[in-house]
Amino acid sequence: SIGRKWRLAMVLMLSLTAHNFPEGMAVAISALDDERQGMVVMVAIAIHNIPEGIAISVPVLSATGSRWKAVWMTLLSGVAEPLGACVALMLTNLNGAPSEQTMHDMLCAVGGVMSAVSLKELLPESWRMRRPVASVAGFFAGLIIMLVTKHFGA
Repeated sequence: SIGRKWRLAMVLMLSLTAHNFPEGMAVAISALDDERQGMVVMVAIAIHNIPEGIAISVPVLSATGSRWKAVWMTLLSGVAEPLGACVALMLTNLNGAPSEQTMHDMLCAVGGVMSAVSLKELLPESWRMRRPVASVAGFFAGLIIMLVTKHFGA
């Protein structure tokens, strides 16, 4: 139904917006710590923003039929990253860099939100599309990608 599609689009947009804010902070803080490290983090985040944009725009387009709304909502979500970077830089100027524990806590909270969205919204929606092989393959591909990036220190 359109209502279910719109709900999924909004949940993804809001959760990815919440996910983008600390990413912007991570880029800013890592760049302050080490310019090369900041560049590596920025490139890694920029690359993974492509599927994030698709994850927002496709459900919005499906729910509304409007390319303009899909682009607009994707752009709004993406703005959270530079906003997070600006906040991190302002806080750093006021208080010094956030502690490593604070950054870990923020990233863990964001990871929890993304895991909940994946299990509560994305996986059930993929099953409703009646493509179980694609659902299972996507789920395990995501797990493998996370394990590989964790193993190689990304």
